[in-house]
Amino acid sequence: MATFSLEKDPLGGVILSWAGVAASETGTSVPVNGPRPLAGAVQMLGTFGGTVTLEQSIDGTTFYPVADLQGVDIALTAAGLKQFSTASRYLRVSSGAGVSAVTVLVALRG
Repeated sequence: MATFSLEKDPLGGVILSWAGVAASETGTSVPVNGPRPLAGAVQMLGTFGGTVTLEQSIDGTTFYPVADLQGVDIALTAAGLKQFSTASRYLRVSSGAGVSAVTVLVALRG
């Protein structure tokens, strides 16, 4: 099971971290409140073997993939970094079969 942590970024904003994301897992849902839409970047690294998706929700129950700035769902099968913006209230990660040890870092500013 992934371990979640949240830290204040000394440059402003927050850093969300899900470490040890494994196969067929849904990470902790995190409220991301702010007075305006948030700018964000997500970095994923580790041993994939499947897809890891960054997801968003307004109600905290039904989640959908977050899209990057080009409108493509953020669902990675290898290490990478994508930028996005969101006005959603919650973020989480989910993984498909085959994923063994992925760390997901999300930087939010807004």
